Amino acid sequence: MTNPCVPFAAEALGRLRGAAYEAVLENDKHIVPDIYPAWDSTNADVTLTGTSLVGQLLAIDAVVKGRPQWFSLNINLGPGRFSTGDVIGFVMETGAGAPMTLNLHILSSQDGKLSQTGLPEKLDLSGDPQVVTSLHTLGPHDPIIASQTYHTLVINLPAHDFRLDLRAMRFFVVDAAFGLRSAPEP
Repeated sequence: MTNPCVPFAAEALGRLRGAAYEAVLENDKHIVPDIYPAWDSTNADVTLTGTSLVGQLLAIDAVVKGRPQWFSLNINLGPGRFSTGDVIGFVMETGAGAPMTLNLHILSSQDGKLSQTGLPEKLDLSGDPQVVTSLHTLGPHDPIIASQTYHTLVINLPAHDFRLDLRAMRFFVVDAAFGLRSAPEP
């Protein structure tokens, strides 16, 4: 059975692909339902421009003044349950104005409490168009498997000026029953 977070994310990304806009994006305000940027406005002044390009998800141009403690693009994955041994993954087709590294984590919320599951594979972008992946086999101590919770993919953005083109993206889950892993067991 497909994890319900997979079609939830696909629907949100489909709305982003179908949107037509060029606008200054606002802190914690949805670009389309379930996709929004967020940053630390206390320690930084961020000007974030989003542009919808034909055949792409989103082009982002950022001007950052100060040192934000956080700066991210957030994609809601919706409610779902994960199990030890599930492999979660993200595939993105990207381009960037210059090389950069993006870190990912999943923020899970249940009963007003937040927990974070980091994805150990960072996305190293060369600046040229490329396809990058991040995979993680869930272990028994990953907070994401606590129970049925609401999940959000957090793409941590650079705390300096940048350009990022998100051409395509897919979230997927390989059920633990298939016995696959993102890396060999130690």
